[in-house]
Amino acid sequence: MMRLHNREELQALRKEAEQNLHAAKMRILICAGTGCIASGSKEIYDRMVELTENHEGVAVEFDGEVPHPEIRKSGCHGFCEMGPLVRIEPMDVLYIKVQASDCDEIFERTILHGEPVERLLYERDGVRYQAQEDIPFYAKQTRLVLKNCGHIDAEHISEYLAVGGY
Repeated sequence: MMRLHNREELQALRKEAEQNLHAAKMRILICAGTGCIASGSKEIYDRMVELTENHEGVAVEFDGEVPHPEIRKSGCHGFCEMGPLVRIEPMDVLYIKVQASDCDEIFERTILHGEPVERLLYERDGVRYQAQEDIPFYAKQTRLVLKNCGHIDAEHISEYLAVGGY
């Protein structure tokens, strides 16, 4: 990353980062919090990379430009007992208790055909919730400091800049 000398350079960098972030048609965010890693999110991450690498027209890159679909590690969502968690954007789908064996179905149904895998959605009292923000656990929360957890790759400062960081 280049050295910034003034506010205008920061604003220009932020605008570029925001454009790159929103250029992705599909983002796959896999929770890399301690609880999710202990439950197998690393294997899910590795499998999703395999699935996208061998698919014509789909590129995966971990530094720099934003490809389609993009696979990233996200920070902890705070819903550890439901992990590993996988978020698909911009569809606003949150999958819970995902296993590496679910990756092929997620890729085929959600990534390629845009349909959610119902059995991986959070369900409570007979109601299935597709969007993370609608899940009762999150619905009454007002996240300030942690509002971007689960939505951006915490290992890439450009994503933090893209959502207004600094």
